[in-house]
Amino acid sequence: MSLRERAAEVMRWKLLAEAVAEEYHRLRGEALEALEAEGVLKVGVEVGGNNLGDVSVIPGKARPAVTGHTALFKWVEAHRPDELDQVIRPSFVNALKNICEEEGVAIDRETGEVIPGIEMMPGEATLRITPTRDAKAAALEQVRRLVAGDLPVIGPA
Repeated sequence: MSLRERAAEVMRWKLLAEAVAEEYHRLRGEALEALEAEGVLKVGVEVGGNNLGDVSVIPGKARPAVTGHTALFKWVEAHRPDELDQVIRPSFVNALKNICEEEGVAIDRETGEVIPGIEMMPGEATLRITPTRDAKAAALEQVRRLVAGDLPVIGPA
């Protein structure tokens, strides 16, 4: 294979990958929205009698987050100045997040005081798409045949 042929091949794959990725992300968002609207958590996918896998809604997980940097900074400055190094040490913020995750609220374990600026935030649901191995292999083979075939020149419309 010549250098030009190899460059053309990689260009076709790149253009195809970008087009597929764009469409995949659009459809993924639409599917998540539709499944959530219907209250459906999992759909088995079958095409032409072949089990392709499942599409599932994975509920978002609540996670602690710093929601008020100024409030948190002021609290740390007043109560734990040893944890300041021009900014709050990331290890201390992570420790506070861990407490928040365990307790539902960030608290000073020594005093019981609620620490402002860190709270649990709701997680966002996501979509899990689980194709079977056979479905993956078949899709890859179809794409390889498409790309290897006589594709029209891609250029301005």
